[in-house]
Amino acid sequence: AAASGDGEVVSWRAAVLAALARAKRYPEDARALGRNGRSAVTFTIRRDGSVVSVQLAASSGVPSLDAATLEMPRRANFPAMPAGGGASQTFTAGVRYDLR
Repeated sequence: AAASGDGEVVSWRAAVLAALARAKRYPEDARALGRNGRSAVTFTIRRDGSVVSVQLAASSGVPSLDAATLEMPRRANFPAMPAGGGASQTFTAGVRYDLR
């Protein structure tokens, strides 16, 4: 039964990252200035999908892009964790801002 539980956690983790991606917004000032960049965010969520903490794991060098990256987990609608996932889970995700 552990194997099916592992599969549920793997698909839940994929759903969390998909929810994070849907929460991405390209800041208007960065878009207007043609700013591109890559940043990364580390966030922890509880079993119910609520966010415990958010921090910038890597800066893009563009303050508005970094701020948008930090907003993503707060804006996202994360799914609840399946059984066996633990009390909380921490994720780190890269975010690419590219106007092309």
